[in-house]
Amino acid sequence: MACRPICRNAKAIRVRLKFEMSSEYQPLADALYWEKVERARRMKPEERMIEGIRMFDRECEMMRLEILKLNPNYSEADVSQEIRRRMKEADAENEANFYYATPLNSKQQ
Repeated sequence: MACRPICRNAKAIRVRLKFEMSSEYQPLADALYWEKVERARRMKPEERMIEGIRMFDRECEMMRLEILKLNPNYSEADVSQEIRRRMKEADAENEANFYYATPLNSKQQ
């Protein structure tokens, strides 16, 4: 079987915070999401790149705060190590979902 690249699994990159959103807030969350999408579509490529870096920094800070909340006795080195571990885990999951096997057709054999 051959392997072909597919779209990366975006959810593997996101920090996995487990929470349930109240149904009354879901329409607001959806509206905010689509507003961000529309804003991103209007951006120049270099603006998107800068915003991507900012988003990454914000996610790292959120992850850092979550780690400290769960482990108040962690030092900054411990927090950094846990962030690296989580990112490596997400990257491995993303990489595992990057390729999928497809049977070879008669032309490829």
